[in-house]
Amino acid sequence: MIGVFLQARLHSARLPKKIILPLGSSTVIQMAMRALRSIHADVYAVLCDTKSLPILYPLTRKEGFRIIAGSTYNVLDRFLFAADVLRVSTIIRATGDNPFVSAKLANLLLKDKRTKGADYAGYSGMPVGTGVEKVRVTSLKEVACKTTNSYEREHVCPYLYTHPDIFRITILQAQNSYLKNTRVTLDTKSDYKNLQSIILKRKNPCTDAPLEIDELLSILNKGITQ
Repeated sequence: MIGVFLQARLHSARLPKKIILPLGSSTVIQMAMRALRSIHADVYAVLCDTKSLPILYPLTRKEGFRIIAGSTYNVLDRFLFAADVLRVSTIIRATGDNPFVSAKLANLLLKDKRTKGADYAGYSGMPVGTGVEKVRVTSLKEVACKTTNSYEREHVCPYLYTHPDIFRITILQAQNSYLKNTRVTLDTKSDYKNLQSIILKRKNPCTDAPLEIDELLSILNKGITQ
């Protein structure tokens, strides 16, 4: 079973409650959920900490996502617990501060023969904030046994891709046209203004539809050439 796991929490030192800031006709995390719904998976769930659960629950229910709460900082345990509860063997990992995450790229990642059997797979060379990670649950269980490092347990995947001697790692390169130095993730107030500006440049700024990579690139390219 393939599960789309959207990692989320409301606490953020630089921009508190950033994932529930309004964006377009909804919120940042809802835009992410709507995009992720187009990934060819069996289960869709938001994985949050217990403090975020009461606020995020109504949003996840509205978007048709399950929600599972766990440790605030030991996100690796949170993922393994959710994988066990939902009986998932492969995880597509995304984060709630990336409203323009690309289902197209995620589906290509799942479909590509080079990622089959990989412990960890991802894309390189696309705008920051549009990609996902594909991870085998059995590999994450091995990571949980090998590391007690707080950074590696909070960020889930670093131990995998920094140990290619232990795990099979597959990184696919995105097209040259994908503007790899562009940021469309949300960490700061400046990032938020940038995301709002992108939404306003859509053909229909009020639409509930996800902003997919092709439309995003069109908007970003216009900004560069003008």
